[in-house]
Amino acid sequence: MRIACLFIPHFPVAVERARRPELRAQPVVIGGTPDERKVVLDCSPEAARHGVQIGMPLREALSRCREAAFLDAQHTLYRETAAAIDHALGLISPLVEPACSETFGTSIGFGAGMGQDFVGLDGLGGDELRLARAMAQAVHQAAQLTPKIGIADGKFAAFAAAITSFPRKPNVIAPGQAPGFLSRLPVTYLPISQDMQRRLALFGLRWLGQLATLPLGAVQAQFGPEGRLAWELASGLDNAPLIPRGYPTTIRERLSFPSPISSVDALLTAAQHLIARLTRRPEFARHAARGLVFKATLANGGVWERKLIFREPLATHNHILFALRGKLADLALTAAVEEIEVEFVDICGEVGLQGNLFASQRGHQLSRLDEVIRQLKSRYGRTPIAKIVEVEPWSRIPERRQALIDYDP
Repeated sequence: MRIACLFIPHFPVAVERARRPELRAQPVVIGGTPDERKVVLDCSPEAARHGVQIGMPLREALSRCREAAFLDAQHTLYRETAAAIDHALGLISPLVEPACSETFGTSIGFGAGMGQDFVGLDGLGGDELRLARAMAQAVHQAAQLTPKIGIADGKFAAFAAAITSFPRKPNVIAPGQAPGFLSRLPVTYLPISQDMQRRLALFGLRWLGQLATLPLGAVQAQFGPEGRLAWELASGLDNAPLIPRGYPTTIRERLSFPSPISSVDALLTAAQHLIARLTRRPEFARHAARGLVFKATLANGGVWERKLIFREPLATHNHILFALRGKLADLALTAAVEEIEVEFVDICGEVGLQGNLFASQRGHQLSRLDEVIRQLKSRYGRTPIAKIVEVEPWSRIPERRQALIDYDP
């Protein structure tokens, strides 16, 4: 399958520089101010050259690069920008898969896991270079950003082509040429563990071409299933399908104040008004929300936001307001508020808490367990619970008799 990969390096930094051009001439560190006990979410290449790294304490980042501009992370802005990019690409191809930082190239900084998309090109027709330029133009119009673009057979080869490309110059790998292209790249591009990276270095395997020339059986015997995956990707064998991510349904309401306010009681009153408007909307009828996002735009240009995941889906105005009130009770803002926004996230079917009169106790418990797991999935973005299934119960090797798979109710 012909696939395009669009990659925006250091996505949070790129978003901040797009809306504040004065930051383009200086190092940027995102995560907060140095006096906060937080870590670096993302940093610009200029800051990285001074030794700043993602995950480093902000105080240490300041000691390494004192001329850097330290910015608070605007998570809502980054999510909205990524969503705008995904929507723009969806107008070109019906098959768009937003990727995360754990998908490929774990040694390469992807910021907050945004700014990377895979786009299926089969069936679109036309010249691929023209399609790449059309996608770049769509991203620029949606977010004022310039992506690096690679096109190849399969997701991994497209990712590698994007990483090695230059802005405004797409890297198109002709059909059937992926193995030759990949052979010249380092094994650090592979989505493998640090332990396997270390072992490959001990064997003197530093290039994908070296790994691809080895017998598959020998690689798999030494590294197991992870070695097989690495060998197949290095050889250009990648049939992984594109799977568009299912975005949770959201609705939002916004309220601007004639003059900035700083009273928590006034904010709660305004939030109550927005929650009432949201619960009365037709699309929310007979539905519930698993959580909400409260965002306040400050008079000094900053944004304060909190995401709240409920213990169980809520549908009534009073219950939702009660959950939000606890988050805003000890609110301390650095400036007055000009505008607030309330967004219901992960809207689902209304969940009743009354048990079935004829249901067994075990059935009721399993039903409640499924709902709790759905709530955990909404909070963490994945299912943190696994279940045991029999694979080869007749095998003499214990590890092959059973396997763990994600429990997705």
